[in-house]
Amino acid sequence: MDKIAPLLMSGHAAPDLMVELLPPMLWLEHATGAPTNLCVSSCATLHFTYAALGITAQPRAVDLVVTNQRTDKRIMYGTPNPSWSGDTFNGHCVLWLPGSGRFIDPTVEQYPDVRRYRLGPICGRVAASMATPAQQARLAAGELIPGSHVGVQREELLLLYTTVDPEFDHVVMAGAPVRDNLGELKLAGRNLAMQALALLSQTEVIDRARQTTIHPRVRVLLDQVTGAELNDEDDHELRFVLRGDPTQTPRRIDEMM
Repeated sequence: MDKIAPLLMSGHAAPDLMVELLPPMLWLEHATGAPTNLCVSSCATLHFTYAALGITAQPRAVDLVVTNQRTDKRIMYGTPNPSWSGDTFNGHCVLWLPGSGRFIDPTVEQYPDVRRYRLGPICGRVAASMATPAQQARLAAGELIPGSHVGVQREELLLLYTTVDPEFDHVVMAGAPVRDNLGELKLAGRNLAMQALALLSQTEVIDRARQTTIHPRVRVLLDQVTGAELNDEDDHELRFVLRGDPTQTPRRIDEMM
């Protein structure tokens, strides 16, 4: 929560970025104290969170090389050939948001050398490894080009992400832990989206949140939930009782326009 409040209140994050970063930061708040190897469950849950907010977010496998530029020590996390061994995912994954051209790594701090800085999730823009006009056009159209990479600096660490081949586009969501728990993941994703809306609809935040230019459903939802009451009395599913609704029927996020 010590990072969520500044994200919402400082005004330093652009409205689109604020909307996109809030869900993974909320997920991390709920995951406090949980096992650290949670990249798949995080990305799967957030996939459904973003979907409820009208934002396309695709879980994608990547390889990640972390280089300590002071000692020149390098560690590779993930693999160019991700796979499942039973319930274990052999690789690392992030969320690709084609609408904004950003990727988000919610669980980068599962790695001890990154975690010690406590700077939160990674959010970056992808650059084509060979910046030809054709590649730039594909990237602008929302395609995550194989071999594209992002370098992110954290103190003396350089984190280099590289996207893997298209044959692995769906590997993250294909694992048994995801397939067998879709109902729970969707529920968790919707609840997280409701919590994000409740925060974005606060008086001090809503005007800036409404300025998001690439997430029109967020603006529509904010108009509906302004002044609404969050209700969690039914099967652990968060609902809003909308202001002015004569029936006072609690509504799920997918039951709102």
